[in-house]
Amino acid sequence: MKRIMIAMVLLLSLLCACAPIPSGDEPAVLSLRYRDVDLTVGMAAETVIAQLGDDYTMTEAESCAGQGQDRMYTYPSVRLYVFVPVDGEAVVSSVSYTDDGVQTADGLHVGSSSSDVVSALGKADETSDARLIYRGKGAVLTFGLRDGVVVSMVLAGE
Repeated sequence: MKRIMIAMVLLLSLLCACAPIPSGDEPAVLSLRYRDVDLTVGMAAETVIAQLGDDYTMTEAESCAGQGQDRMYTYPSVRLYVFVPVDGEAVVSSVSYTDDGVQTADGLHVGSSSSDVVSALGKADETSDARLIYRGKGAVLTFGLRDGVVVSMVLAGE
């Protein structure tokens, strides 16, 4: 059951990140911050985990996205999703905040208003009542909304 849940979360993260980056200015590097570590998609997982500490639980399953393993490291306020290829280095594929105990470098957190997000990051690339989506260099940052309040924050690879 856990493997199915992990695969579903990873698949949803990938599906949210399928639109192309619009042409024009160079896209920003998007990140979420946890324990004074800026987390970006594609970072070496071993380095990130060493910086964040060992107070996590880890689950893993066969990857549905490629040959290798998908791992989920659950820290007190963050989930770190990692792809471990058969050959090569394990990399961060997605990051999500799980509660309001952490903030981005811009001071955004679960509980921020949608207007706080727009004030900090500018106009979103996609907007709806349910989410604000920002596209950057190889990643998508999605703020899930309920009644104009951030209820989730997910950084996923594109």
